[in-house]
Amino acid sequence: MGALEVWHAGEPVPVTGPRQQRVLATLMCEAGRVVPVERLVDAIWPDSPPRTARRQVQNMVSALRQTPIGPLLTATGPGYLLAATDEQVDARQFERLVREARQAHLARDLAGAATRCEPASISGVGQRWPEWAAGSPRRPRPTSRNDGGRR
Repeated sequence: MGALEVWHAGEPVPVTGPRQQRVLATLMCEAGRVVPVERLVDAIWPDSPPRTARRQVQNMVSALRQTPIGPLLTATGPGYLLAATDEQVDARQFERLVREARQAHLARDLAGAATRCEPASISGVGQRWPEWAAGSPRRPRPTSRNDGGRR
């Protein structure tokens, strides 16, 4: 879907640093569910977290609470809950459209399935619609994680 972006009232909300972005991305993937602090620690430091990992996660969440995201964040039991609706998380909107397209396809409604995959159907899901997805014959070459994203 692209880089992590947060918008409020038509303005971008800065989410600084890759660690804070990972915390928010993990919370967004589990929106509406409690995400244990240990899972957030693992998202940031998958191999060997520092002794202060839990405290650092608490600090990152505290910083997020100082943004317009704050009212959606709740400390609950063993972790944090992001009370965002599916309509507030573009990845969830995309998943819904894919589900609907599959259901239409299974019902042999190919036009309905195709409609859910058109740019007009997914406007507002992410900010950019690349040229190649709109029908251009040039498609980007896939990159591997080891090449630093260079093409």
